Amino acid sequence: MEGMVLNQPYKQVHRPDAAAFLAQPASVRYIKPFLGRECSVKEAARELNISMSGMMYWLEKMLALELIEVTRIEERRGRPIKHYRAVAEEFFVPFALTRAGTHDEMLHEWEKPQHDALMKGIAKAREAHMAQWGILHSRQESGVLRSVFTALDGHQEVSPSGPPVLSGWITAHLTPEQAKVFQQRMMDILRDMTLLGEAGEGDPYVMHVGLAPRPEH
Repeated sequence: MEGMVLNQPYKQVHRPDAAAFLAQPASVRYIKPFLGRECSVKEAARELNISMSGMMYWLEKMLALELIEVTRIEERRGRPIKHYRAVAEEFFVPFALTRAGTHDEMLHEWEKPQHDALMKGIAKAREAHMAQWGILHSRQESGVLRSVFTALDGHQEVSPSGPPVLSGWITAHLTPEQAKVFQQRMMDILRDMTLLGEAGEGDPYVMHVGLAPRPEH
């Protein structure tokens, strides 16, 4: 048996090729089975729902990039089973080392699949529960046009008969201090939802929050 390798709790990536691997949604998924635990090739392939040969391909890449390592070898009749683990619990990838053109391009690449899933989930839930729904337009006191997707009778904030879905966009004028307060509130909501989700009860829901200074163009 090989000696147990002690992985790091946190690692900043310095190799450009490793950064490129971890910065791509299509490739970084293959390290997930090895984060925070030991895992064999067979177990990883089962978790990712890919073939053993496909898993071996990505395993060799991650070994070459020094992102995972062999932690122990389990002796048995026939071929021994190798167990692997990521070299760190968390990886920080500096944007400067990635191959993304701009921060904007990277954000779109990473968030588009989740955004699309949220929009599809909202549309499907509304179509299944609402006989009539559309866009409600009104003018706010500030003069801004307010447009909300809602049911025909959905003037109230949360309709008792409607599905538990929500999507809304606003432009608000805030001081830096006020923006920080709302930032913390949204982080608290995400934390609470994460804790509830870890219980594993009920149906899966997609949730997104966001806050940023509005670009001029």
